[in-house]
Amino acid sequence: MKPSPLQMNDAPALTGEAAAQCLDFLYALITAFENYYASELRQAHQIEDRLQQDLFTHHEADFDDDMSF
Repeated sequence: MKPSPLQMNDAPALTGEAAAQCLDFLYALITAFENYYASELRQAHQIEDRLQQDLFTHHEADFDDDMSF
């Protein structure tokens, strides 16, 4: 199940400077989050990568490639 994208409904009006400051804060927050949870995030990505790779692994017993029907 794919999560729905984050939507900003009724977002407050911001000046360009205020929007830039908010964006800078969010980048700093994400950087701090990634640094703090780096090992957990790395582990989650490794598990996801292994699951994805398994989709493309050839399983001899499960696959009949002689094209006979």
